[in-house]
Amino acid sequence: MRGSQETVVVVGAGPAGVAAAVQCIRQGLDVLVVERERVGGLIYYARKVENFPGFVGLRGHEVCRRLEGMLRDAGVRVIRDEVSCVIPSEGGFTVCLSSGEIGACAVILATGARPRSLGIPGEVHYPPWEDYHGKKVAVIGGGDVAFDYALRISELGGEVTLLHRSDPRAIPPLRREAREAGIRMVRGEVERWATRHEGLLLYAGGVEIPCDLPVVAIGREPHLPGIRGTLGVISSENGKTQIPGLYVVGEASGLRYRQMGIAVGMGLAAAMDCARWVRKDEGRI
Repeated sequence: MRGSQETVVVVGAGPAGVAAAVQCIRQGLDVLVVERERVGGLIYYARKVENFPGFVGLRGHEVCRRLEGMLRDAGVRVIRDEVSCVIPSEGGFTVCLSSGEIGACAVILATGARPRSLGIPGEVHYPPWEDYHGKKVAVIGGGDVAFDYALRISELGGEVTLLHRSDPRAIPPLRREAREAGIRMVRGEVERWATRHEGLLLYAGGVEIPCDLPVVAIGREPHLPGIRGTLGVISSENGKTQIPGLYVVGEASGLRYRQMGIAVGMGLAAAMDCARWVRKDEGRI
């Protein structure tokens, strides 16, 4: 990989990254996608996708398969690796990977967000798709993600308790589905916990909650690799930064509304602006 030179490197293959990469191909640019885990990113864990036309009602893992197919059909190259830093250099960027370094004329960062932690022993942030029969699961959080996880785990046989410290922030359809599914809800913050031979005992809102698996969904923060230089204000339209040729899209940009459709649109706009910038830099426009 050492010495490789790319026109555009897209870091991350969630919806924003896939949209950006495919649009780069359509704009006539060579593009390489670097993804450390799976195509689709966190959308994989979604129970149902209901906020993007054409994908409505699909399971998250089904959406991931479609996104992977889009990359394959467009001829986008994808490598499995992790980016540790992006260094602006004369005439482009150096992208530092676990396996070495590559050069790029432009970089689009679609690295998503990382979950906030409570530090509870055995806590998970991305509950796997599996059979939960016989398991007591505590889902901690009151937003869309927490309710989505609670509903999915309940459908897969788990006995779910949803803990939220304030009025639920999830959209009305998710709150209604949770009530109809009979998911137990406890209002209160996790005050303490005790480990037991067979799991945990959580204390919240004056209630003791036996728990085999604590799922923490209390929000996420943008996740970016190390960047040499100041990003400045990131454009909410196309992810443009203060560093020419560097774009940050999707949840990595700190989107106020974390919706797949918004992330996809931002990725498309970044690729189109990136194409104009590359051609201008090469003296072609």
